[in-house]
Amino acid sequence: MDERAIRLHTEDGVAIHAAWGPRAKHADERVVVIAPGYTQSSGTRVMRHVADILRDYGDTFSLDFRGTGQSGGRYTFAGAEVLDLRAAVAWAEARYQEVVVAGFSMGASIGIQTAALAGDAIDRLLLVSPPTTLGGVIRSGGPLAQGLSLLLQPESVTRRRWAGGRVTLRYGNPFHRGSALRVAPDLRIPAVFMIGDRDRLVPPAVSARVYAAYGGPKRLVWVEGGRHAEFLAVEHEFRFRLAIESALALGPAADRGGAPESTRQR
Repeated sequence: MDERAIRLHTEDGVAIHAAWGPRAKHADERVVVIAPGYTQSSGTRVMRHVADILRDYGDTFSLDFRGTGQSGGRYTFAGAEVLDLRAAVAWAEARYQEVVVAGFSMGASIGIQTAALAGDAIDRLLLVSPPTTLGGVIRSGGPLAQGLSLLLQPESVTRRRWAGGRVTLRYGNPFHRGSALRVAPDLRIPAVFMIGDRDRLVPPAVSARVYAAYGGPKRLVWVEGGRHAEFLAVEHEFRFRLAIESALALGPAADRGGAPESTRQR
């Protein structure tokens, strides 16, 4: 599948890169805007694999947040990145009938915060391993557990090398006031959460707090043996596809005002 490079500019003037993957059929019907996590961008091997899966359900628009991939600016730990995703959603809304945001790890947190500001521009959310905030993850001990895993389990290092992406020093305040947990109760957009019970970086209890707080129609896909974010998606592709299909089937936009729907799927 050929992808086309798209250049966007945010409200604060940052140049943002995205990879647009249009399908030959069903043009203009649905697009899935992909919001990667902290170490990932649109061009890494694992995120390209994720985009290939998602392309079975619509066109894809995979974003490089500021300071990652081919985008300008500096990463701010889900602070100003909301502006990046808002620019991507605005681009998508102008061209498609339905806009789905698929967020992974930090990208899921950014997706929730963006949805709180985007009005009716986002139709559905698919949230994989969402944290509350980076500060909340740090306090949970997740990064320490992840680091120990890389030291003690050589296969974890091999998996990371295959995935691509990198951890680099990034500027910004990880304890800023933006919080998915704070805005989640006010949202009414249908959302599916995907959580792995072996997620060391964002402990499942952290993601479960966001799910419990979410105010709109929602479903939970809980994966036994599932790891973190993009790895959860590609290592458990059947469950990931179940999550996608659940998101597409859950409560049309017109029903957002109804009572939340909550089911737990294994």
